[in-house]
Amino acid sequence: MAVNIKQFVPAVGRVSASDFHAPTWATHLGSAFVRSGVATTRGLSALVRSFQLSQMIKVLHYMTDQQLAELGVERAEIPAHAKRILAEQPAKG
Repeated sequence: MAVNIKQFVPAVGRVSASDFHAPTWATHLGSAFVRSGVATTRGLSALVRSFQLSQMIKVLHYMTDQQLAELGVERAEIPAHAKRILAEQPAKG
């Protein structure tokens, strides 16, 4: 039995571009998802930077005073030195 597509979609010739536009609520919902994705990315980036900072401080604390002196860093300056190094590195995105 042959099926005629026109009996299912009688207005095939009358489809316009406006038929494919998303409703306003869908546009706003999509924008909200994009904004939350950006916020999530920023949050993850901050989390990674925080982890990098803590690891760098940990490594510097394990160094001897002589090794730190070769770098020109005193033990009390370790957190500030680590923050300065991270601030000089561009964020990967």
